[in-house]
Amino acid sequence: MTAIVAIEHKGMVHMASDSAITDENGEQFLLRSGKVFQRGRYVFGYTGAARYGAVLQHIVDWPEVPRYAIDKFANVEVSAALQKAFKEQGVEYDQSEALVGIAGRLYYLESDLALTRILTPYAAVGAGFGPAMGALGATATDGLDIRKRLVVALEQAEACSGTVRRPWRFARAS
Repeated sequence: MTAIVAIEHKGMVHMASDSAITDENGEQFLLRSGKVFQRGRYVFGYTGAARYGAVLQHIVDWPEVPRYAIDKFANVEVSAALQKAFKEQGVEYDQSEALVGIAGRLYYLESDLALTRILTPYAAVGAGFGPAMGALGATATDGLDIRKRLVVALEQAEACSGTVRRPWRFARAS
């Protein structure tokens, strides 16, 4: 499992992840590449199968982001691009989770590829979800900078889950 944390702040989405990947035998490895990455005005963080992440990072033909109606665009154009890429690659997507930032807005990528806006300006997925969300909420008003809040959230996930490991990786997009 893995931990992905994200914060929407002043027109930008900031994300961070750990670097661990665990195989079907429970063996753990550290990735050179992160599970968070940026593509133009998009930023992504994923948990689950490495192939799922590879499709997001290298195969999806991401549509150009419009200036208005971002939520509609996310659920029509972006969702269609995701469905097309996963279908063409024969990759199942219902066992993975992702957070997506589009034009400075934070979305949770549902198992049916719908993109849902989150009420809070922060989110977490994966191992240590509860501690990470608690840390993000607790640091929301204490004046910490965004990167430090992400680090604190990942540290809490690491403290509560044996499958979350450093180094941390970061990405952002507006």
